[in-house]
Amino acid sequence: MEVLPAGIDSLLALGATQSVEVLSTVLITVIGILELDERFTASIGQKITTLAIACFVKFNGDPVICPHIEDIVRALCKNSECVAALQERLTPTLVSILNNEEDSMGGPQGESLDLLTAIVRASPIPLNNILIQDAFPAVIHRFNKSEDHTVLQNSGECLRAFTSVAPAQVIAYRYIFQPIKLVNFVCVNT
Repeated sequence: MEVLPAGIDSLLALGATQSVEVLSTVLITVIGILELDERFTASIGQKITTLAIACFVKFNGDPVICPHIEDIVRALCKNSECVAALQERLTPTLVSILNNEEDSMGGPQGESLDLLTAIVRASPIPLNNILIQDAFPAVIHRFNKSEDHTVLQNSGECLRAFTSVAPAQVIAYRYIFQPIKLVNFVCVNT
């Protein structure tokens, strides 16, 4: 265990300078390491969160890298010492992408919704306020505004994640634009 911190640093340096294939291998290795020991995961949580955010921002349309990022996020969310920091650092990025009104944002928005769904499903209850107060309304906004099929499907899945994980928090949330649709959605999906 004592060589793992240096090994992680070497892996991160390698992943940052090489091809997507090498980065994919690095991410798979990191996922395996995160599942070894909770205390070690907590000690490297900040570094891995930074890696996940950087990879997501750079490769949010890559079908190979994105599932690995989701797996890293799930592993960090399972660790009680990492989950709050991950949510507080990653959620604003996801919300910013979801609130972007450009037509070309369908791919990044779809991936943001997938990542947010993974965070919600892996997070402890009650959900962090940043998820309920910032991310949840951004998902509703995207669901109501998008015409992209992938974004609509992923936003529906994300809303189902919110309603299945924390129905009481969703019902208590006051969405000022269309509260009747929201209550109907919650009632149908719980």
